[in-house]
Amino acid sequence: MTAPCKKELCSGFGQYHSERHSTDPKPYVTIRLFDIAGFLATPGKTGKNAAQWFIPSSLMSRNHEAQRQSGEFYALWADIDEVNGLTFLEIYRAAETVIQAGLMGYTSRSATEDNQKARLIIPLIKPVTGCDFVLLQEVFNNKLQAVGITPDRATERAGQICYLPNEGEFYSFEYDDDLPSFDPALWAADVEALKAKKQQEAEALKQRRKQSELKAAKRTADGKDSPIDAFNAEYDIATLFDTFGYIQKGKRWLSPNSGSNTPGVIISDDGRKWISSHDSDATMGMPCNGGTMGDPFDLLVHFEHCGDRNAALKDIAEKFALNTQTDRVTFESNTVFDDDDPEQSDQPFSLRGFALNGLSSEMKKQMLEDKYVLGRLAIFGQWTVFFAPPNAGKTLITVRLLIDAIKSGEIDGENVFYINADDNFKGLTTKLELAEKHGFMMIAPSHQEFSVSDFNGYLSRMIKEETARGVVIILDTLKKFTDVMDKRLSTEFGRYLRGFVSKGGTVICLAHVNKNRDADGKVKFAGTSDIVDDADCAYTLDATEATLTHKTVVFTNIKSRGDVAQEAAYRYLSEVSGKNGYQMLIDSVEEVGEAEAMQAKELQQMQAKLAKNKDIIQEIIEVIEQGVHNKTEIIEQVHQDSGASKAVIRKVLTAHTGKDYMSGHRWRIERGEKNAKLYYLLLGGFNHEHETERYQEATRGH
Repeated sequence: MTAPCKKELCSGFGQYHSERHSTDPKPYVTIRLFDIAGFLATPGKTGKNAAQWFIPSSLMSRNHEAQRQSGEFYALWADIDEVNGLTFLEIYRAAETVIQAGLMGYTSRSATEDNQKARLIIPLIKPVTGCDFVLLQEVFNNKLQAVGITPDRATERAGQICYLPNEGEFYSFEYDDDLPSFDPALWAADVEALKAKKQQEAEALKQRRKQSELKAAKRTADGKDSPIDAFNAEYDIATLFDTFGYIQKGKRWLSPNSGSNTPGVIISDDGRKWISSHDSDATMGMPCNGGTMGDPFDLLVHFEHCGDRNAALKDIAEKFALNTQTDRVTFESNTVFDDDDPEQSDQPFSLRGFALNGLSSEMKKQMLEDKYVLGRLAIFGQWTVFFAPPNAGKTLITVRLLIDAIKSGEIDGENVFYINADDNFKGLTTKLELAEKHGFMMIAPSHQEFSVSDFNGYLSRMIKEETARGVVIILDTLKKFTDVMDKRLSTEFGRYLRGFVSKGGTVICLAHVNKNRDADGKVKFAGTSDIVDDADCAYTLDATEATLTHKTVVFTNIKSRGDVAQEAAYRYLSEVSGKNGYQMLIDSVEEVGEAEAMQAKELQQMQAKLAKNKDIIQEIIEVIEQGVHNKTEIIEQVHQDSGASKAVIRKVLTAHTGKDYMSGHRWRIERGEKNAKLYYLLLGGFNHEHETERYQEATRGH
């Protein structure tokens, strides 16, 4: 084979590497076909999020139209995802019969022994233009199809990226360097035939659009519809897809706006709406459960008028020849062409465009069975957040409820991904053993190339590729994935989670509470309100040392969408030791009854009150120990010593008066001379009246 071309070609790392990335723009790198040939025997070993790709063009751009118009291409390539039972070697040999020139072939990272997906790269003896490249790619794919190989037609887009050799479960490669590079002139006749065919198709397409235009014009002339309604009624979405460069794959289409290989556009059952899961189509229509939804007119606005609805409306008005006075009055009553008046609408308004009619079948397919993931605290297909203070047991209880759900068959452990981003190595290893035992997936930053900074990208990929459905992700803890104090970052992160959930995924976030409680002594979630606002369901957790051996945790719902528990309580051992300590903790977790839950809640409230008032309580205790027992004198002395207001001191004094130390009382009251209120300390831990009296007697003389 002649020496591979040493021209520098456009390259990058990971799907989102782009100079135009909205949040993390990066300049492209370059690579030569010569280098790629060397990679065949020494492939990379990295996740696809960091894998290197190239575009066989010297133009540094991923824009399809820019590459088609200005690119200079030095190779053809093919992506084989549907192997139809063929081995990689059989695919390679069949491709050799098509090319009869130098050919690089290698399996993709996702290839397995039973599914040997592959990529083929064909160096050209001389470069070709972007327009010719697109035609040659289609000819190449057609020839592969003819010999029983099913190529991915997305390679017919000029800016499509080709991932380079990257070793996965199964890797193999072939490279015949004894043959010359391919001469594109050998397919000149095929290219000319394809051009002629495309010209015929374009003419036929033009005629179909002309017929639609005439029918729409008649509708407006008859006064049946506004121009937009007439356009939507008579223009076929599939025809417009052909016009604007969509690639059909079965019953789905790949949008020309998308950079992925995954077709994410469908047409509704009645043929009047399109629904796209491509993020890149988000500005074309309106948000819906499946992503973005639109009608034929939305396609016209985007592709022919760069998003200018008024310009598109004027265009169809002229084409529909609204020349009669009646027609113009009807038309102008629905729209305004005076661009100088900012108060006037730039398009005729109708609620018809918001109607979901015809989408019920597709939306029904998106619905998930309403079942629980963790006890009755989280619903499958929702985003739930647990806010808890440190050491409250949020991780412990979550893991236990997760294991219970897997054992009961409520969820499939293979689809559960617990991302442990807040643990030391020992803790991670312990929980990994549980994951292996019970069949759920454990992920941790800096292990197996997982990166928290790329997490939004992972979600975006699952959203685009329609792989979120049925997947449960648990984030432990939330602060490792976004800054909950930053409103902008929290909102942006929430947008990714909402998109993931809208595609059928489930998210459980474990988060922290503020260090300071509210005025009632209750815990408060940390950060801005955006996470709670955007989530489907949220709880605060508070723990109490209910007994000498157990903690009790109370879940209190602060937001819900669905039939989740408004309150729930779980108990577990306070402390264990030994080799199997964490397993003992897991085994000890149990839900408690309503009476015990209420008792735990009351105890929490008491402990919260003690924590809130601890400084003034200590001041009061010190004053009483000094022999001051009169209420008025106690308040005055504490006021002088602490500077706290007398009203606050009086309130604390009243709140902690009683005979039961375990109920939060710290002193008891007696009536003195002239009915004066005298306060005496309780002996800590003694709840019976005679013990308290004994303590009072012992301190009466001080």
